[in-house]
Amino acid sequence: MSELQVAPPPIRKQAYSSRTRWLTNLGLLLVILFFALPFLWIVAAAFDNDAGKFVPWPNEPTLDNFRYLFDERDVAHALRNSLLVSISAMTIATVLASLAGFALSRLRFRYKIYAVYAVLLLYAIPIAATMVAIYDLADRLDLIDTFYGLILAQTAMILPFLIWLMKGFFDGLPRYLDEAAAIDGRSTWRAWWDILMPLSKTGLAITAGFAFTAAWSEVLLVIIMITQQDKATLPLQFFFAAEGRGNAEVTAALGVLYLAPVVLLFLFLRRWMVRSLISSTRGL
Repeated sequence: MSELQVAPPPIRKQAYSSRTRWLTNLGLLLVILFFALPFLWIVAAAFDNDAGKFVPWPNEPTLDNFRYLFDERDVAHALRNSLLVSISAMTIATVLASLAGFALSRLRFRYKIYAVYAVLLLYAIPIAATMVAIYDLADRLDLIDTFYGLILAQTAMILPFLIWLMKGFFDGLPRYLDEAAAIDGRSTWRAWWDILMPLSKTGLAITAGFAFTAAWSEVLLVIIMITQQDKATLPLQFFFAAEGRGNAEVTAALGVLYLAPVVLLFLFLRRWMVRSLISSTRGL
């Protein structure tokens, strides 16, 4: 009778020493401070009448800079324009990305892999390389100084990346759902709408969040396509926000208004955004 072999005890991972853990936390804290100091200065300066070069919080916080923006510079009108353009571009891009992502993930056609990488290649092209062509096309179509032209241009710029994201989400859904839908008599369109779309709510939310953030933060397209003051969006306000005041406090207050929607949206979707970036690489 052979002797029973006793398995060796599991090897414990070497615990970090207190000094190593302290140095690691200190390094992380320094990195966070390095990237957070500019944002802290913007917040501090926005509520100060005489902001300095450093970050200390104002002794007497004030809302005068925000009042100046809304009373003298009509930032509320630019804010409404930005919301209109961003929400419209987000809606159109999310719908188109869900359709194209479903097609690249589920449908079979020749040269499919080339189409997938072509979509990603389009996103890699910098917008600066296409500004002249975009302006010439918009001018020929009489879309300069129109919300329609700006919405279509922003949708076209952000759509390739969103298609790639939605393809990753659809790749993560099991294939037997499509087979069950086909056995049940549903068409490809009905399978997408009735089965896959309800299961992709998280992906749609993440795609909409990325679309809104990209449209909200776009500057170059706004500069080349909008020249009229009544069509100006929030990014254009930075060019003349501090005009007549001679300080940076008004610009800092405008920066707080500009950053607030994006920061709130990121805090709400931060976990799902990381998962979506990981899942978008599936199927390669």
